Amino acid sequence: QKAEKDRIFINDIVETTINDKKLTAGNGTIFGIFTEKNTFIGVGKYELVPESFGKIPSSLDVKINIDEIGFYKGSKIYPIKGKWCFSFTTSSSNAKADLKVVEPKISFKDALGEIKFNKIILSPFSTNIEIEAPTDPVTGWYEYTDDYQYMQPSNWVVTDDKGNVLKWESEYVLPNENGEIKVEKGKIYPRVIKFSPASPDTTYINIKSSKFEIKLPIK
Repeated sequence: QKAEKDRIFINDIVETTINDKKLTAGNGTIFGIFTEKNTFIGVGKYELVPESFGKIPSSLDVKINIDEIGFYKGSKIYPIKGKWCFSFTTSSSNAKADLKVVEPKISFKDALGEIKFNKIILSPFSTNIEIEAPTDPVTGWYEYTDDYQYMQPSNWVVTDDKGNVLKWESEYVLPNENGEIKVEKGKIYPRVIKFSPASPDTTYINIKSSKFEIKLPIK
């Protein structure tokens, strides 16, 4: 099958650890390019969340074990089974990046409930937006039914003030103070939505869904 040129899918049960702590890569989609017919170069992004690490250690021992790679054709994924294992160590100084953290504290209410945009974290590698939103009243999770599809960030059109489109990459629920992720129907949980990086001198980010449009200042 002919693969789409900009992404592959890494099985989301892939085991990835840093200093023996298991991490998540969101939905497992890796964006990149095919440089040759059988050569794909892309970047997988992992979160060093404070709840798991306390503070970032001086060195990072990384182990990645992959047992399946999928190639997209349209919306369908064609899997390739195998064993790909990687292990390397790097200094945390090589992993540090300039971060900008803004807390816009913007919210609005609609039929779903109160939607809060609490924090934006900008780096050279990604734009992370932390929100709080009620879970779907039917499913009790963030897999929204037809009435609430507008709250699926993968369907949002996100741009910076230069008109650059920020591509949705992944999202995850933040763990509690015990490092656990527990989601109960009817409760509100903070989650982080990751998009591609904005321009360094961006002054605001605009989010547009089928039912709302909101401007988040980052200056």
